[in-house]
Amino acid sequence: MLVYEFMPNGTLRNFLS
Repeated sequence: MLVYEFMPNGTLRNFLS
């Protein structure tokens, strides 16, 4: 599953789980 996490500092982090 591809997950996108929006960080408070304005960056977008994605990772596979």
